[in-house]
Amino acid sequence: RGDLHSHITRLGSLSEESARFALGELTAALSAVHRAGFAYGDLKPENIILTGGGHVKLTDFGGARPVTQAAVDAVKSERNVLRRLTDGSWQAALADAAAAAGGSEAAAPATGAEAPAAAAVEAPAASGASPSDARSAEDAKKGGKAGETDDDDDDDDDDD
Repeated sequence: RGDLHSHITRLGSLSEESARFALGELTAALSAVHRAGFAYGDLKPENIILTGGGHVKLTDFGGARPVTQAAVDAVKSERNVLRRLTDGSWQAALADAAAAAGGSEAAAPATGAEAPAAAAVEAPAASGASPSDARSAEDAKKGGKAGETDDDDDDDDDDD
């Protein structure tokens, strides 16, 4: 019981079953926020409450912002979108919302505003590329690095 950060500090990690359940509930909560037209904007363990029954609740909606067309357009052209996450820019968290341009309710969990935070964890594991070096939101999803182009020749092998 209490916030997720305190729980992990005090007791260590959640069991795999508890973690899956909590992640499912967190995804559902974020999906509801996104369907309401908002980006949550402050996803961190301290803002995730675990109830006595093991359920998850989000707190601290002070960072929530409406997903406006201007914000979507700004993110579409944003460069180094994941690096912007670390400097506190809420617009950087809208990369997938921009890709969906107001995606359907069914797509809300996958296209919601907090998805780039998950990409920051998943991209290096999937591609070996650092998402902080990505040129844009699209590059971050592909695992691309700054300075790379589709024409880059990676055949620099020294086969002497």
